[in-house]
Amino acid sequence: MSGEFYGIITAIVWAIGIFPFSLSTRYFHANHINLLRLLLATILLTPFILYKENINFLELISFPNQQYWVWLGLSGVIGLALGDYFSFSSFKYIGARNSSIFSTLAPGAALGFGFILIGERINIIGIIGIIITILGVIYISANKQESNKSNINLIGIAHAIAAALCQGAGVVLAKKAYDGNTLEIASFHAAWIRIVIGMTVLFLFQLLSKEIKNLKEELVNPKNHKGVLFLLFGTLFATVLGLSLAMQTISLTNSAVAQTLFSLVPVFAIPLAYIFHKEKAGYSIILGALVAVGGVIILVWRDTILHLLSFS
Repeated sequence: MSGEFYGIITAIVWAIGIFPFSLSTRYFHANHINLLRLLLATILLTPFILYKENINFLELISFPNQQYWVWLGLSGVIGLALGDYFSFSSFKYIGARNSSIFSTLAPGAALGFGFILIGERINIIGIIGIIITILGVIYISANKQESNKSNINLIGIAHAIAAALCQGAGVVLAKKAYDGNTLEIASFHAAWIRIVIGMTVLFLFQLLSKEIKNLKEELVNPKNHKGVLFLLFGTLFATVLGLSLAMQTISLTNSAVAQTLFSLVPVFAIPLAYIFHKEKAGYSIILGALVAVGGVIILVWRDTILHLLSFS
């Protein structure tokens, strides 16, 4: 199967994970959710990899070569730890809707970093497809209703842009782990490396900022036990399955293409919002979804379209 196929499935899985994660925010602070989901993902993935790959714990660490640990580790720090920190922070300052608009900068960041770090290129048809997809996602985000409308401020904008840059860079750094590497590892093993390194950095950060005490208080609070179930479901879909599929996508296709496909989460969230919450989408949101899907079709078939145009 192609990387584009896995990229679309990744976006669907992440869209599903939005809903239990959004419910878990009623019980836990957003930054605590970020750490807890990585911790839970590590606990869930570790025995699965040991069983699936038929290896012991020492081999779990030693089998991936230095190239995987360095670049996937950096990807975990920048894409998961820093990227998600800035993303959650931007939600606080400017709201999820405004933040999601700035997140569409991530494919462009992946395109730029991909060219600089690993010499990736994409033809003009692919770039047009990326632009059309991004415009569709922006249109969806701009027309979404948001109950907690936040004022635009410079800190929120800066953090939203930083989140997009970190996400784009994180994808490229993960891609570099595969670039010229003769050793193949399973996608869920690669995801495990990113998760473990990202979790370690987040834990140290919260330890130094003394946030661990607040996290403990949230965990022992009996009122939050239901939130753990939401967090577990979100982790299974968005973190364990989603990041594993994302690594499969990144290993098979261009970084900018992968990041563009990942940005389709708001598109797939539309029908899911109706299924889970009976939220009806207006004509403008449906139009934005159609534009985004059209952009993806152009992006996926970019080489074929360019070939046909060259003979027209």
